[in-house]
Amino acid sequence: MKKIMKKRVFFALIVLCVTAPSFADMYGFANITNNGPINVASLLSVDVTQRDTTHVGFKFTNGSSSSICQIYFDDGTLLGISSIENSPTPTRVAFSPTAKPNANLPGGSTLTPPFEVSTPCESFAADADSPISPNGVTSGEWVHIIFSLQLGKTFTDTINALATGDLRIGLHVQSIGTTDFSDSFVNTPPNIPPVSAPAALVLGGIGLGFIGWVKKRFA
Repeated sequence: MKKIMKKRVFFALIVLCVTAPSFADMYGFANITNNGPINVASLLSVDVTQRDTTHVGFKFTNGSSSSICQIYFDDGTLLGISSIENSPTPTRVAFSPTAKPNANLPGGSTLTPPFEVSTPCESFAADADSPISPNGVTSGEWVHIIFSLQLGKTFTDTINALATGDLRIGLHVQSIGTTDFSDSFVNTPPNIPPVSAPAALVLGGIGLGFIGWVKKRFA
């Protein structure tokens, strides 16, 4: 029994150490227009994750009753939208590659430098299907936009571009408040830093040290 327990604990800790690093970063948003009766910026977020070596995912969530209807990307390391994943039914999120905004991010021209959707626009912007507001992202829902990376660019390059402003993400949010106001938002610096290589090594070192203690304890 002691040998079985030893093997199980040893194997579980090895799995923990190997899977400790998490390649993800979460960003908030700040409003760039002030049309709505309330500012919902603090309830908007995007989780940026490494899908594989050539793809990065942007998962948008909304904690308010408003609706994220259009999403825009400005420059950076991205090559173009690869696919879009919507919240599963019974939610009514419906973004598709065939529905694209007709214009740039509203209010984006007031930024320095101006927010300009990368070209071709159909590869760097996403729009909720008609009817737009009901099919946008509201409380408890999400939309996940997967991008292909430019040749030679990495997930780390993408995070760095977001940090320097070389890559910006814009949102147009509708149905704000009790009346149908809309506002635009741009991403802010990350509020959950990614697990870096040194941090992963520290986690691994702690785990290996604990494994050594377990081996002695159950020997």
